[in-house]
Amino acid sequence: MKTRLGGLPGAVLTLVAALGISLSPASGATGHPAHPGHGDRVVYDGSGAEVWRQSGQLDRLDETSPSFRAFVRSQLDRMWHDYTDSDAACTQASLVVVKEYRPRVAFIANQGTFGGGPGDAPDSCATGGAFRFYVKRQGEWRAPLQLGGQEVMACSVFRRWDIPRMNGARQCFRDGEVVRWDP
Repeated sequence: MKTRLGGLPGAVLTLVAALGISLSPASGATGHPAHPGHGDRVVYDGSGAEVWRQSGQLDRLDETSPSFRAFVRSQLDRMWHDYTDSDAACTQASLVVVKEYRPRVAFIANQGTFGGGPGDAPDSCATGGAFRFYVKRQGEWRAPLQLGGQEVMACSVFRRWDIPRMNGARQCFRDGEVVRWDP
């Protein structure tokens, strides 16, 4: 099979391009996925991609959609305002840790305000944190109260919000038992 690229090597390159196969190595050390580019699913290594308010770390989420990054930014600002009364000493205390992103749902492994961080926020800024799911409904990202906490979630909540099996949604609580989440 001859191609314009010439012979078998050209055919292989054409096949690789057609299948969308990346020949570059995975970038696991950075926490970024092996195949960046607003894909259907982005899973961050370890505990997830940490983004602190006013740290310039929003670029850690470059593989996600612009609307999702804007929503994360708004959540960081909201937490600073609501949880710390916009205290200047706490300007970088807000944290969002993204573990898994999909075009319509994301698992946030931790979200809250904490001491330390890149701006060395004082301990007085700490209000604690919780996991949560962000969902995209009618073209807008939201962080429903029902989709956050520190305990195993009820299966009925996952079902109501159409949460797929993913990081943070592997088990749920049903009829007094923790069971495997099977959407």
